[in-house]
Amino acid sequence: MENAYVTEGDHFALNISCFPTEPIKAWELKVSFPPELLQVINISQGDFFDGYQTFAMNGLIDNVNGTIINAYGLVLGQGNVSEAGHLLTIVFNAIAPGNATVGIYGVGVTNETGYVARELYNGTVHIAGIYVPPENVTQPPDENDTQPQNDTNPPPNKNDMMPPSSSDDLPPSSENAVVQNQNTRLEDSLSTFGTLMVALVLVNFAIAIFARLRY
Repeated sequence: MENAYVTEGDHFALNISCFPTEPIKAWELKVSFPPELLQVINISQGDFFDGYQTFAMNGLIDNVNGTIINAYGLVLGQGNVSEAGHLLTIVFNAIAPGNATVGIYGVGVTNETGYVARELYNGTVHIAGIYVPPENVTQPPDENDTQPQNDTNPPPNKNDMMPPSSSDDLPPSSENAVVQNQNTRLEDSLSTFGTLMVALVLVNFAIAIFARLRY
């Protein structure tokens, strides 16, 4: 019996082979397997008796109890086989992870006259589980990330954000400021001159009145 390394859900074939030490005319066997790990899908005769007319049965499958019974092969008429070959090919489905032992028992091998000695070797199927990536789990937010941030800059003034409505709202340039300063000085000078002229007229008027009163 062969060994195998598979993954859960795989369909794979195992061969039951015979390595005769003398000519073989017929064989019979039974198979056991763990039904919680393996299920049989199909059984077929191997190539051991290729080229001969045979009477054979692939076996009865019991996937509930994990057995195959009544599997056999017989050369009809004259003939026997001395070369190694496969007696049966079994196709399994690996339904769960684990190590499954596939055993053979109730084995009989005959030559032209009767049963011959044989050695039996069981097989092991190593079934790996399917890797399932973890689901995306939303992590709770960090408390430090939920704290409001203190804004050191004051909010902008609405007036600063509004565009100027006319040229009068624009700040004067340095040249405009000089002109405005000169105009202010001119207005002050004219006001002072006017005041002096009024005072001079009043003085002259007072002198004239005083002269008339004297004479």
